Amino acid sequence: GPPRFAIAFQTSNQKVTHPFMNEIIVIPFPKTLWHRLLATLLEELLSPVGIQVYTDLPLLSKPPEADILLLRRHTPHWTPEQLLRLPDGIRESQASHILIEFKYTESVNEEAFLQTLSYDTIYKRAKHLKAIHVQTVLVSSKTPLTETLTEWGYAGTHQAGVYRSQERSM
Repeated sequence: GPPRFAIAFQTSNQKVTHPFMNEIIVIPFPKTLWHRLLATLLEELLSPVGIQVYTDLPLLSKPPEADILLLRRHTPHWTPEQLLRLPDGIRESQASHILIEFKYTESVNEEAFLQTLSYDTIYKRAKHLKAIHVQTVLVSSKTPLTETLTEWGYAGTHQAGVYRSQERSM
């Protein structure tokens, strides 16, 4: 009879195959760079009011690239026009450097928190910045589990979907 085969779709390092097929065709899908799509949206919105948006920011001289965004303000404070365009949870910040770790397909979990905290630490050290100059936020397309938020000391704010650390600031 005709040869049997399975089609496996490869996303990151996973392959999906059927156990009874004797051939595998791998069709790799390109990784969707969600942080770049978010950066494009924020750049369109924020660059007209003097906020620079950077993507794939090198944190060290020879680092792995980080899928983070940087919003950088060059004025002492957010202007009224900038405040109108900034998202909830960011417009309240007085920091001139806003690092955004964007999780589109991943859940907020311990790994996401640790990764975001490491970016915060590395960026401040590499740029010789004090904590008051940098605000690091984790943005997720998925609502975090209440248990995860509680475990990491986060509580909701008056803004829907915005959580702040009660124990430590990023």
